[in-house]
Amino acid sequence: MKTAHSMFGLLAAILLISAPVTWLTSLDEPIFAVIKIVAGLVSLAVWLRGLYVHRRGLVSGRGGVHLLVSAQLLAGVLIVGGVAIGFFEQSGTAWDMTSEQVYTVAEETRVLLDKLPETLKIEAYYGAHQGQGRVLKKLVEQLQASGADVDFELIDPSRDPKRTLAALISAESPKIILRLGKREERVRLPTEQQLAQGLQRLLGEARTLFVLRGHGEAELNGEDHAGFARLARELTGEGFTLAYLDLVKEGRIPSSAAALISLRAKTPFLEQELELISLYMEVGGRLLVAGQAGVSSGLNPLLKSHGLSFGPGVVVDPQVSGAPEVQGQPAAMVAAYTDHAVVARLAASGLRTLLSRPAPIVMLRGGGSAGGRVQPLAAASAESWVQADPLGRVMQRGDQVSGGALLAALWSDDRSKVEARRSDEARLGLLSDAGMMSNGGMVHAGNRALALNLINWLSGGDQEFAISASERRVSRLFLTRQERSRLRLLLLDALPLLFLLPGLIVWQRRRRFS
Repeated sequence: MKTAHSMFGLLAAILLISAPVTWLTSLDEPIFAVIKIVAGLVSLAVWLRGLYVHRRGLVSGRGGVHLLVSAQLLAGVLIVGGVAIGFFEQSGTAWDMTSEQVYTVAEETRVLLDKLPETLKIEAYYGAHQGQGRVLKKLVEQLQASGADVDFELIDPSRDPKRTLAALISAESPKIILRLGKREERVRLPTEQQLAQGLQRLLGEARTLFVLRGHGEAELNGEDHAGFARLARELTGEGFTLAYLDLVKEGRIPSSAAALISLRAKTPFLEQELELISLYMEVGGRLLVAGQAGVSSGLNPLLKSHGLSFGPGVVVDPQVSGAPEVQGQPAAMVAAYTDHAVVARLAASGLRTLLSRPAPIVMLRGGGSAGGRVQPLAAASAESWVQADPLGRVMQRGDQVSGGALLAALWSDDRSKVEARRSDEARLGLLSDAGMMSNGGMVHAGNRALALNLINWLSGGDQEFAISASERRVSRLFLTRQERSRLRLLLLDALPLLFLLPGLIVWQRRRRFS
Protein backbone atom coordinates (compact mmCIF):
# COMPACT_ATOMS: atom_id res chain seq x y z
CA MET A 1 0.00 0.00 0.00
CA LYS A 2 1.20 3.51 -0.75
CA THR A 3 2.47 5.68 2.06
CA ALA A 4 -0.32 8.20 1.48
CA HIS A 5 -2.95 5.49 2.00
CA SER A 6 -1.21 4.35 5.20
CA MET A 7 -1.27 7.93 6.46
CA PHE A 8 -5.02 8.06 5.83
CA GLY A 9 -5.39 4.86 7.83
CA LEU A 10 -3.45 6.26 10.76
CA LEU A 11 -5.43 9.51 10.58
CA ALA A 12 -8.70 7.57 10.57
CA ALA A 13 -7.66 5.56 13.63
CA ILE A 14 -6.61 8.68 15.53
CA LEU A 15 -9.70 10.69 14.64
CA LEU A 16 -12.21 7.95 15.40
CA ILE A 17 -10.56 6.79 18.63
CA SER A 18 -10.23 10.35 19.93
CA ALA A 19 -13.75 11.40 18.91
CA PRO A 20 -15.23 10.36 22.32
CA VAL A 21 -12.61 12.55 24.05
CA THR A 22 -13.65 15.47 21.86
CA TRP A 23 -17.28 14.81 22.72
CA LEU A 24 -16.57 14.82 26.48
CA THR A 25 -14.38 17.92 26.38
CA SER A 26 -16.78 20.01 24.28
CA LEU A 27 -20.29 18.98 25.33
CA ASP A 28 -21.53 22.51 24.71
CA GLU A 29 -20.25 22.43 21.13
CA PRO A 30 -20.71 18.89 19.70
CA ILE A 31 -19.91 20.15 16.21
CA PHE A 32 -16.21 19.49 16.88
CA ALA A 33 -16.88 15.80 17.58
CA VAL A 34 -19.13 15.54 14.52
CA ILE A 35 -16.44 17.07 12.29
CA LYS A 36 -13.86 14.66 13.68
CA ILE A 37 -16.12 11.61 13.12
CA VAL A 38 -16.90 12.67 9.54
CA ALA A 39 -13.22 13.31 8.78
CA GLY A 40 -12.32 9.99 10.38
CA LEU A 41 -14.88 8.10 8.31
CA VAL A 42 -13.66 9.75 5.11
CA SER A 43 -10.04 8.87 5.96
CA LEU A 44 -11.12 5.33 6.78
CA ALA A 45 -12.89 5.03 3.44
CA VAL A 46 -9.77 6.20 1.60
CA TRP A 47 -7.64 3.72 3.51
CA LEU A 48 -10.05 0.82 2.87
CA ARG A 49 -10.16 1.65 -0.83
CA GLY A 50 -6.36 1.66 -1.00
CA LEU A 51 -6.27 -1.59 0.99
CA TYR A 52 -8.72 -3.20 -1.41
CA VAL A 53 -6.92 -2.04 -4.51
CA HIS A 54 -3.34 -2.70 -3.48
CA ARG A 55 -3.62 -5.67 -1.11
CA ARG A 56 -6.75 -7.61 -1.83
CA GLY A 57 -5.42 -10.62 -0.03
CA LEU A 58 -4.90 -8.84 3.29
CA VAL A 59 -8.19 -10.03 4.68
CA SER A 60 -7.54 -13.64 3.79
CA GLY A 61 -5.21 -16.21 5.32
CA ARG A 62 -2.80 -15.07 8.02
CA GLY A 63 -3.59 -11.39 7.38
CA GLY A 64 -7.29 -12.03 8.05
CA VAL A 65 -6.50 -13.76 11.35
CA HIS A 66 -4.34 -10.81 12.41
CA LEU A 67 -7.09 -8.35 11.47
CA LEU A 68 -9.72 -10.33 13.38
CA VAL A 69 -7.55 -10.65 16.50
CA SER A 70 -6.69 -6.93 16.41
CA ALA A 71 -10.37 -6.00 16.09
CA GLN A 72 -11.27 -8.25 19.03
CA LEU A 73 -8.49 -6.78 21.17
CA LEU A 74 -9.63 -3.24 20.37
CA ALA A 75 -13.24 -4.08 21.19
CA GLY A 76 -12.16 -5.76 24.43
CA VAL A 77 -10.13 -2.73 25.52
CA LEU A 78 -13.06 -0.42 24.79
CA ILE A 79 -15.53 -2.63 26.69
CA VAL A 80 -13.26 -3.13 29.72
CA GLY A 81 -12.43 0.58 29.78
CA GLY A 82 -16.09 1.56 29.59
CA VAL A 83 -17.03 -0.83 32.40
CA ALA A 84 -14.14 0.42 34.58
CA ILE A 85 -15.07 4.07 34.03
CA GLY A 86 -18.72 3.34 34.83
CA PHE A 87 -17.80 1.44 38.00
CA PHE A 88 -15.50 4.15 39.34
CA GLU A 89 -18.04 6.84 38.47
CA GLN A 90 -20.84 4.97 40.22
CA SER A 91 -18.81 4.11 43.32
CA GLY A 92 -17.28 7.58 43.61
CA THR A 93 -13.77 6.12 43.66
CA ALA A 94 -11.05 8.73 43.21
CA TRP A 95 -7.32 9.08 43.77
CA ASP A 96 -5.81 12.18 45.33
CA MET A 97 -2.53 12.66 43.48
CA THR A 98 -1.63 15.98 45.16
CA SER A 99 1.48 16.00 47.35
CA GLU A 100 -0.39 17.44 50.35
CA GLN A 101 -3.60 15.41 49.89
CA VAL A 102 -5.69 18.60 49.64
CA TYR A 103 -8.60 16.76 48.01
CA THR A 104 -8.87 14.14 50.76
CA VAL A 105 -11.39 14.49 53.59
CA ALA A 106 -9.54 15.37 56.80
CA GLU A 107 -9.50 12.90 59.68
CA GLU A 108 -11.26 15.43 61.97
CA THR A 109 -14.10 15.67 59.48
CA ARG A 110 -14.35 11.87 59.28
CA VAL A 111 -14.68 11.71 63.07
CA LEU A 112 -17.61 14.13 62.94
CA LEU A 113 -19.24 12.23 60.08
CA ASP A 114 -18.95 8.98 62.04
CA LYS A 115 -20.96 10.59 64.85
CA LEU A 116 -23.99 11.24 62.63
CA PRO A 117 -26.99 9.41 64.13
CA GLU A 118 -28.93 9.69 60.87
CA THR A 119 -28.67 10.98 57.32
CA LEU A 120 -27.18 14.45 56.98
CA LYS A 121 -29.16 16.53 54.49
CA ILE A 122 -27.42 19.39 52.73
CA GLU A 123 -29.41 22.00 50.81
CA ALA A 124 -27.64 24.61 48.71
CA TYR A 125 -29.33 27.59 47.07
CA TYR A 126 -27.20 28.56 44.08
CA GLY A 127 -28.11 29.48 40.53
CA ALA A 128 -26.83 27.62 37.50
CA HIS A 129 -24.33 30.42 36.80
CA GLN A 130 -22.79 30.29 40.29
CA GLY A 131 -19.66 28.19 40.61
CA GLN A 132 -20.11 27.69 44.37
CA GLY A 133 -22.79 25.10 43.67
CA ARG A 134 -20.43 22.97 41.59
CA VAL A 135 -17.67 23.34 44.17
CA LEU A 136 -20.02 22.19 46.94
CA LYS A 137 -21.24 19.26 44.85
CA LYS A 138 -17.67 18.02 44.41
CA LEU A 139 -17.06 18.40 48.14
CA VAL A 140 -20.20 16.42 48.98
CA GLU A 141 -19.07 13.69 46.59
CA GLN A 142 -15.81 13.49 48.56
CA LEU A 143 -17.78 13.14 51.80
CA GLN A 144 -19.95 10.42 50.28
CA ALA A 145 -16.89 8.62 48.92
CA SER A 146 -15.49 8.53 52.46
CA GLY A 147 -18.58 6.56 53.55
CA ALA A 148 -20.67 9.40 54.99
CA ASP A 149 -24.47 9.15 54.84
CA VAL A 150 -25.16 12.48 53.11
CA ASP A 151 -28.04 13.59 50.90
CA PHE A 152 -27.40 16.63 48.71
CA GLU A 153 -29.86 18.89 46.93
CA LEU A 154 -28.99 21.92 44.82
CA ILE A 155 -31.85 24.41 44.46
CA ASP A 156 -31.88 27.20 41.90
CA PRO A 157 -33.51 30.25 43.59
CA SER A 158 -34.74 31.62 40.25
CA ARG A 159 -36.57 28.38 39.46
CA ASP A 160 -37.95 27.74 42.93
CA PRO A 161 -38.54 31.18 44.52
CA LYS A 162 -41.21 29.94 46.95
CA ARG A 163 -38.94 27.36 48.53
CA THR A 164 -36.09 29.89 48.62
CA LEU A 165 -38.30 32.40 50.43
CA ALA A 166 -39.56 29.75 52.86
CA ALA A 167 -35.95 28.84 53.71
CA LEU A 168 -35.22 32.52 54.52
CA ILE A 169 -32.54 32.72 51.85
CA SER A 170 -31.59 36.27 50.85
CA ALA A 171 -28.79 37.86 48.86
CA GLU A 172 -26.65 38.30 51.99
CA SER A 173 -27.61 35.22 53.98
CA PRO A 174 -25.76 31.86 54.01
CA LYS A 175 -26.81 29.68 51.08
CA ILE A 176 -25.93 26.26 52.54
CA ILE A 177 -28.24 24.54 55.05
CA LEU A 178 -27.20 21.45 57.03
CA ARG A 179 -30.12 19.47 58.47
CA LEU A 180 -29.95 16.65 60.97
CA GLY A 181 -33.40 15.59 62.09
CA LYS A 182 -35.23 18.71 63.30
CA ARG A 183 -32.05 20.70 63.80
CA GLU A 184 -30.31 22.83 61.21
CA GLU A 185 -27.20 24.95 60.81
CA ARG A 186 -26.18 27.30 58.03
CA VAL A 187 -22.77 27.99 56.57
CA ARG A 188 -21.60 30.56 54.06
CA LEU A 189 -18.74 29.03 52.09
CA PRO A 190 -18.57 25.65 50.29
CA THR A 191 -15.37 24.59 52.04
CA GLU A 192 -14.61 21.53 54.13
CA GLN A 193 -13.69 23.66 57.14
CA GLN A 194 -16.97 25.58 57.05
CA LEU A 195 -19.00 22.38 56.67
CA ALA A 196 -17.09 20.78 59.53
CA GLN A 197 -17.71 23.79 61.77
CA GLY A 198 -21.41 23.72 60.93
CA LEU A 199 -21.52 19.99 61.56
CA GLN A 200 -19.81 20.47 64.92
CA ARG A 201 -22.48 23.01 65.93
CA LEU A 202 -25.18 20.70 64.63
CA LEU A 203 -23.97 17.85 66.81
CA GLY A 204 -23.54 20.15 69.81
CA GLU A 205 -26.03 22.23 71.74
CA ALA A 206 -28.41 24.61 69.99
CA ARG A 207 -27.43 28.30 70.10
CA THR A 208 -30.32 30.32 71.51
CA LEU A 209 -30.19 34.10 71.74
CA PHE A 210 -32.49 35.69 74.32
CA VAL A 211 -33.59 39.27 73.60
CA LEU A 212 -34.33 41.12 76.83
CA ARG A 213 -37.67 42.89 77.17
CA GLY A 214 -39.54 44.85 79.81
CA HIS A 215 -37.54 48.09 79.63
CA GLY A 216 -38.75 49.58 76.39
CA GLU A 217 -36.25 47.60 74.33
CA ALA A 218 -36.61 47.21 70.60
CA GLU A 219 -37.87 43.80 69.50
CA LEU A 220 -36.91 41.78 66.46
CA ASN A 221 -39.87 42.65 64.27
CA GLY A 222 -41.14 45.42 62.00
CA GLU A 223 -40.37 45.73 58.30
CA ASP A 224 -40.06 49.53 58.24
CA HIS A 225 -36.77 51.43 58.18
CA ALA A 226 -36.49 51.43 61.98
CA GLY A 227 -37.67 47.84 62.49
CA PHE A 228 -35.46 44.85 63.31
CA ALA A 229 -37.08 42.08 61.26
CA ARG A 230 -34.05 41.84 59.00
CA LEU A 231 -31.77 41.26 61.98
CA ALA A 232 -34.03 38.40 63.04
CA ARG A 233 -33.76 36.85 59.57
CA GLU A 234 -29.99 37.30 59.51
CA LEU A 235 -29.55 35.65 62.91
CA THR A 236 -31.87 32.80 61.95
CA GLY A 237 -29.85 32.42 58.76
CA GLU A 238 -26.69 32.15 60.87
CA GLY A 239 -28.21 29.17 62.69
CA PHE A 240 -29.42 30.89 65.88
CA THR A 241 -32.69 30.25 67.68
CA LEU A 242 -34.33 33.47 68.91
CA ALA A 243 -36.43 33.97 72.06
CA TYR A 244 -37.51 36.79 74.36
CA LEU A 245 -36.74 36.99 78.06
CA ASP A 246 -38.43 39.07 80.75
CA LEU A 247 -36.20 38.72 83.80
CA VAL A 248 -38.86 39.98 86.23
CA LYS A 249 -41.36 37.36 85.12
CA GLU A 250 -38.90 34.49 84.63
CA GLY A 251 -36.68 35.19 87.60
CA ARG A 252 -33.80 33.32 85.98
CA ILE A 253 -31.70 33.07 82.84
CA PRO A 254 -32.34 29.80 80.95
CA SER A 255 -29.45 27.35 80.79
CA SER A 256 -29.83 27.21 76.99
CA ALA A 257 -28.89 30.89 76.60
CA ALA A 258 -25.91 31.29 74.27
CA ALA A 259 -26.08 35.06 74.82
CA LEU A 260 -28.38 37.86 75.99
CA ILE A 261 -29.13 40.91 73.84
CA SER A 262 -30.33 44.28 75.11
CA LEU A 263 -31.47 46.60 72.31
CA ARG A 264 -31.79 50.22 73.39
CA ALA A 265 -33.21 49.76 76.90
CA LYS A 266 -35.01 52.98 77.86
CA THR A 267 -35.75 52.42 81.56
CA PRO A 268 -33.43 51.25 84.37
CA PHE A 269 -33.21 47.58 85.26
CA LEU A 270 -34.38 46.56 88.71
CA GLU A 271 -31.83 45.57 91.30
CA GLN A 272 -32.87 41.93 91.15
CA GLU A 273 -32.45 41.92 87.36
CA LEU A 274 -28.96 43.39 87.62
CA GLU A 275 -28.06 40.72 90.18
CA LEU A 276 -29.29 37.96 87.85
CA ILE A 277 -27.22 39.29 84.96
CA SER A 278 -24.16 39.82 87.19
CA LEU A 279 -24.38 36.22 88.41
CA TYR A 280 -24.84 35.09 84.82
CA MET A 281 -21.63 36.91 83.81
CA GLU A 282 -19.71 35.48 86.77
CA VAL A 283 -20.28 31.93 85.52
CA GLY A 284 -19.27 32.65 81.92
CA GLY A 285 -22.31 34.44 80.52
CA ARG A 286 -22.40 36.42 77.28
CA LEU A 287 -24.14 39.80 76.89
CA LEU A 288 -24.55 42.32 74.05
CA VAL A 289 -25.70 45.82 74.99
CA ALA A 290 -26.62 48.20 72.16
CA GLY A 291 -27.48 51.73 73.23
CA GLN A 292 -28.25 55.04 71.56
CA ALA A 293 -27.68 58.70 72.36
CA GLY A 294 -30.55 60.27 74.27
CA VAL A 295 -31.74 56.94 75.65
CA SER A 296 -30.68 56.32 79.22
CA SER A 297 -29.09 52.89 79.36
CA GLY A 298 -30.69 50.90 82.13
CA LEU A 299 -27.61 48.65 82.22
CA ASN A 300 -25.02 51.35 82.93
CA PRO A 301 -24.56 50.24 86.57
CA LEU A 302 -23.68 46.74 85.37
CA LEU A 303 -21.45 48.07 82.60
CA LYS A 304 -19.48 50.26 85.00
CA SER A 305 -18.63 47.23 87.12
CA HIS A 306 -17.02 45.80 83.96
CA GLY A 307 -14.99 48.90 83.17
CA LEU A 308 -17.27 50.32 80.47
CA SER A 309 -20.09 52.84 80.25
CA PHE A 310 -22.24 54.79 77.81
CA GLY A 311 -21.28 58.44 78.19
CA PRO A 312 -23.58 61.47 77.86
CA GLY A 313 -24.09 63.30 74.58
CA VAL A 314 -23.81 62.11 71.01
CA VAL A 315 -20.87 61.47 68.67
CA VAL A 316 -20.91 63.86 65.70
CA ASP A 317 -18.90 63.16 62.57
CA PRO A 318 -19.02 66.19 60.25
CA GLN A 319 -18.57 64.00 57.17
CA VAL A 320 -21.87 62.14 57.57
CA SER A 321 -23.97 64.01 60.16
CA GLY A 322 -27.11 65.63 58.81
CA ALA A 323 -27.11 63.55 55.63
CA PRO A 324 -30.43 62.25 54.22
CA GLU A 325 -29.41 58.62 54.79
CA VAL A 326 -29.26 59.31 58.57
CA GLN A 327 -32.45 61.40 58.39
CA GLY A 328 -30.60 64.59 59.18
CA GLN A 329 -29.43 63.39 62.60
CA PRO A 330 -25.97 63.33 64.19
CA ALA A 331 -24.04 60.33 62.93
CA ALA A 332 -20.57 58.85 62.82
CA MET A 333 -18.68 56.52 60.55
CA VAL A 334 -16.14 54.05 61.84
CA ALA A 335 -12.70 55.35 60.89
CA ALA A 336 -10.48 52.90 62.77
CA TYR A 337 -10.70 49.27 63.87
CA THR A 338 -8.47 47.38 66.27
CA ASP A 339 -6.83 44.03 65.55
CA HIS A 340 -9.41 41.99 67.51
CA ALA A 341 -10.77 38.96 65.66
CA VAL A 342 -14.26 40.49 65.53
CA VAL A 343 -13.12 43.40 63.35
CA ALA A 344 -9.71 42.33 62.03
CA ARG A 345 -10.96 41.69 58.51
CA LEU A 346 -13.21 44.74 58.45
CA ALA A 347 -10.17 47.00 58.65
CA ALA A 348 -8.98 45.95 55.20
CA SER A 349 -12.37 45.34 53.60
CA GLY A 350 -13.35 48.93 52.97
CA LEU A 351 -16.93 48.19 54.06
CA ARG A 352 -19.02 51.16 55.13
CA THR A 353 -19.99 51.13 58.83
CA LEU A 354 -22.38 53.96 59.67
CA LEU A 355 -24.01 54.71 63.04
CA SER A 356 -26.87 57.16 63.61
CA ARG A 357 -27.09 58.99 66.95
CA PRO A 358 -24.28 56.95 68.54
CA ALA A 359 -23.67 57.33 72.25
CA PRO A 360 -19.96 57.64 73.16
CA ILE A 361 -18.52 54.59 74.90
CA VAL A 362 -16.26 55.33 77.86
CA MET A 363 -13.52 53.00 79.09
CA LEU A 364 -13.23 53.59 82.84
CA ARG A 365 -9.80 54.11 84.31
CA GLY A 366 -8.71 51.28 86.53
CA GLY A 367 -11.39 49.00 85.08
CA GLY A 368 -14.36 47.81 87.08
CA SER A 369 -14.95 45.74 90.14
CA ALA A 370 -15.52 42.62 88.02
CA GLY A 371 -11.92 42.64 86.78
CA GLY A 372 -11.28 41.23 83.33
CA ARG A 373 -9.94 42.86 80.20
CA VAL A 374 -11.48 45.78 78.32
CA GLN A 375 -10.70 46.19 74.61
CA PRO A 376 -11.77 48.87 72.13
CA LEU A 377 -13.18 47.68 68.81
CA ALA A 378 -14.01 50.69 66.65
CA ALA A 379 -13.63 54.45 66.84
CA ALA A 380 -14.87 57.52 64.98
CA SER A 381 -12.60 59.83 63.00
CA ALA A 382 -10.31 62.39 64.59
CA GLU A 383 -12.50 65.18 63.17
CA SER A 384 -15.53 63.99 65.16
CA TRP A 385 -16.61 65.32 68.54
CA VAL A 386 -19.03 64.55 71.37
CA GLN A 387 -21.89 67.01 71.52
CA ALA A 388 -23.65 67.47 74.85
CA ASP A 389 -27.20 67.69 73.51
CA PRO A 390 -27.96 64.27 72.01
CA LEU A 391 -31.27 65.38 70.51
CA GLY A 392 -30.13 68.71 69.10
CA ARG A 393 -30.37 69.36 65.39
CA VAL A 394 -27.68 72.05 65.40
CA MET A 395 -24.28 70.38 65.26
CA GLN A 396 -21.33 72.63 66.06
CA ARG A 397 -17.91 71.70 67.31
CA GLY A 398 -17.65 74.54 69.81
CA ASP A 399 -15.61 73.65 72.88
CA GLN A 400 -16.55 69.98 72.88
CA VAL A 401 -13.85 67.35 73.27
CA SER A 402 -12.91 66.10 69.82
CA GLY A 403 -11.30 63.12 68.25
CA GLY A 404 -11.83 59.39 67.96
CA ALA A 405 -14.74 58.61 70.29
CA LEU A 406 -15.26 54.87 70.88
CA LEU A 407 -18.17 53.34 68.99
CA ALA A 408 -17.74 49.68 70.00
CA ALA A 409 -15.88 47.89 72.78
CA LEU A 410 -15.52 44.50 74.49
CA TRP A 411 -14.94 43.08 77.93
CA SER A 412 -13.88 39.50 78.66
CA ASP A 413 -12.62 37.45 81.58
CA ASP A 414 -11.49 33.87 82.14
CA ARG A 415 -14.01 31.58 83.85
CA SER A 416 -12.31 28.23 83.25
CA LYS A 417 -11.76 27.69 86.97
CA VAL A 418 -15.39 28.26 87.93
CA GLU A 419 -17.04 24.90 88.67
CA ALA A 420 -20.65 25.52 87.62
CA ARG A 421 -19.71 27.62 84.60
CA ARG A 422 -21.67 28.23 81.42
CA SER A 423 -18.51 28.77 79.37
CA ASP A 424 -14.78 29.17 79.84
CA GLU A 425 -14.89 32.92 79.22
CA ALA A 426 -17.38 35.61 80.17
CA ARG A 427 -17.93 38.14 77.38
CA LEU A 428 -19.59 41.53 77.10
CA GLY A 429 -20.00 43.59 73.93
CA LEU A 430 -21.06 47.23 73.59
CA LEU A 431 -22.38 49.01 70.51
CA SER A 432 -23.03 52.73 70.63
CA ASP A 433 -26.01 52.58 68.25
CA ALA A 434 -28.71 49.92 68.28
CA GLY A 435 -30.09 51.47 65.08
CA MET A 436 -27.11 50.19 63.13
CA MET A 437 -28.77 46.76 63.35
CA SER A 438 -32.17 48.01 62.17
CA ASN A 439 -33.53 47.29 58.69
CA GLY A 440 -32.18 50.63 57.46
CA GLY A 441 -28.83 50.19 59.20
CA MET A 442 -28.21 46.68 57.92
CA VAL A 443 -28.28 48.01 54.36
CA HIS A 444 -24.66 49.00 54.95
CA ALA A 445 -22.44 45.93 54.62
CA GLY A 446 -20.10 47.14 57.34
CA ASN A 447 -22.97 47.43 59.84
CA ARG A 448 -24.14 43.95 59.06
CA ALA A 449 -20.64 42.45 59.28
CA LEU A 450 -19.84 44.18 62.58
CA ALA A 451 -23.14 43.18 64.20
CA LEU A 452 -23.05 39.54 63.10
CA ASN A 453 -19.35 39.14 63.90
CA LEU A 454 -19.89 40.52 67.37
CA ILE A 455 -22.92 38.32 68.09
CA ASN A 456 -21.07 35.25 66.80
CA TRP A 457 -18.11 36.07 69.03
CA LEU A 458 -20.35 36.52 72.05
CA SER A 459 -22.13 33.23 71.44
CA GLY A 460 -18.88 31.29 71.05
CA GLY A 461 -18.96 31.03 67.26
CA ASP A 462 -15.35 32.18 67.08
CA GLN A 463 -13.98 28.84 68.30
CA GLU A 464 -11.72 27.51 65.61
CA PHE A 465 -12.19 23.96 64.44
CA ALA A 466 -8.81 22.69 63.26
CA ILE A 467 -8.88 20.97 59.88
CA SER A 468 -5.60 19.30 59.07
CA ALA A 469 -6.22 19.19 55.33
CA SER A 470 -3.88 21.67 53.70
CA GLU A 471 -5.20 24.89 52.30
CA ARG A 472 -5.56 24.81 48.53
CA ARG A 473 -3.29 27.50 47.21
CA VAL A 474 -4.60 27.99 43.70
CA SER A 475 -5.00 30.88 41.32
CA ARG A 476 -8.40 31.10 39.67
CA LEU A 477 -9.07 32.17 36.08
CA PHE A 478 -12.75 32.86 35.51
CA LEU A 479 -13.86 31.86 32.01
CA THR A 480 -17.20 31.67 30.25
CA ARG A 481 -18.75 28.29 29.58
CA GLN A 482 -17.74 28.43 25.91
CA GLU A 483 -14.19 29.48 26.78
CA ARG A 484 -13.87 26.56 29.21
CA SER A 485 -15.09 24.17 26.51
CA ARG A 486 -12.58 25.51 23.98
CA LEU A 487 -9.74 25.33 26.51
CA ARG A 488 -10.53 21.69 27.38
CA LEU A 489 -10.68 20.86 23.68
CA LEU A 490 -7.28 22.44 23.09
CA LEU A 491 -5.50 20.86 26.07
CA LEU A 492 -7.10 17.41 26.11
CA ASP A 493 -7.66 16.83 22.41
CA ALA A 494 -6.01 19.12 19.87
CA LEU A 495 -2.64 19.46 21.60
CA PRO A 496 -2.07 15.68 22.12
CA LEU A 497 -3.06 15.01 18.50
CA LEU A 498 -0.62 17.69 17.36
CA PHE A 499 2.23 15.62 18.81
CA LEU A 500 0.80 12.15 18.14
CA LEU A 501 0.07 12.42 14.44
CA PRO A 502 3.55 13.55 13.28
CA GLY A 503 5.09 10.85 15.46
CA LEU A 504 2.97 8.14 13.85
CA ILE A 505 3.78 9.45 10.40
CA VAL A 506 7.52 9.32 11.10
CA TRP A 507 7.14 5.84 12.59
CA GLN A 508 5.22 4.62 9.54
CA ARG A 509 7.75 5.99 7.10
CA ARG A 510 10.68 4.43 8.98
CA ARG A 511 8.81 1.12 9.21
CA ARG A 512 8.15 1.20 5.47
CA PHE A 513 11.73 1.84 4.46
CA SER A 514 13.45 -0.31 7.08
